[in-house]
Amino acid sequence: MSSIKYQWVNQIKGLSILMVVFYHAVITFFPYTDMLEGSHNTDLISSFWMNFNLIITPFRMPVFFFISGFLVFKYVESIPIKECLDKRVLSIIWILVIWLIIQSIVVKFSNHFFSYPIYHNPNSNVVYSDSISSLISNLLKASTSLWYLYALIFNFLVFKLLKNYKVYALAICIFLHFYSYFDFLNLGWGANSILRNAIYYGIGCYFGPVLVNYINNYRISEHKLFISILAIAILIISVTKIKLFISLFSIFVVIKFFMHISNKQNWVLRQLEIIGTHTLSVYVIHRALLEFISLLMFVCLKNSHVVLIGAVFLIYPLISTGASIKISLAIESCSKKYLNNYLFQKPESFRIF
Repeated sequence: MSSIKYQWVNQIKGLSILMVVFYHAVITFFPYTDMLEGSHNTDLISSFWMNFNLIITPFRMPVFFFISGFLVFKYVESIPIKECLDKRVLSIIWILVIWLIIQSIVVKFSNHFFSYPIYHNPNSNVVYSDSISSLISNLLKASTSLWYLYALIFNFLVFKLLKNYKVYALAICIFLHFYSYFDFLNLGWGANSILRNAIYYGIGCYFGPVLVNYINNYRISEHKLFISILAIAILIISVTKIKLFISLFSIFVVIKFFMHISNKQNWVLRQLEIIGTHTLSVYVIHRALLEFISLLMFVCLKNSHVVLIGAVFLIYPLISTGASIKISLAIESCSKKYLNNYLFQKPESFRIF
């Protein structure tokens, strides 16, 4: 995967994690801006960023999950499960536990340090838990910004065990995808996110190489009318709550686009590739950073003029996203230098076999 042939993989991973960080930058700030005096005059800006977040939703997690599945194809198909557990399960459990603890500490500290606490439903996220019962409930429901790590473990084990029943496994995933929009069993947003995106991971780990080869050889110029009609039809269908079709289409479009431009040398693609090679560290760190940054901004903007508030609102998602990624990369570098990278890599002694 490190060859130039697969540059597009890291570039897509970089774009995906960029959108994930951006998403959290918006939802940790704009829903709480009513606390600022005069912020109602900038409601249009807040609405713009919140709606933009919704628009890019089909392009954020589906392609991320497809690539995640694609990258474990050989582990699912040909490597014995005992040889996979160390890298594909225990390593992720280590990172999950470490960063659940760190995130909780940072969020609690941020609220205490700024003395500007924001009320959050204690049952909505592990870091907001206010009792043992809410903590256990949130952990069991994967109600944490680290739910993707839960998904990596769950998806790998399930699809590995069902590799001889691919069609049935994907059929179940489609059922679970549709179920997640209704959540009759009240599983919570974290568990539902895992169920909703499992289909993309499954397609990637079962048929990823075949589909990637097909996408690479597909000539859009020879099927312009078909692609146009398909895109319009999918957009119409996607007006509904369920985004499966536009998400599948987005995977095709994003991969095809990056395959086409990946060999072009420019600053943007280089930055995306760098970020893409550090996806895990950015993912686990950014949410805690954004919680801190958002509280900092609320303190700084308190009693500020509406013009200044409006100017900050315009650029906040972009600046906070960039700052979170830069700081995340710096923290990973320090972990490698001073902590033997134990923040992102389990000790060799922590193993089953």
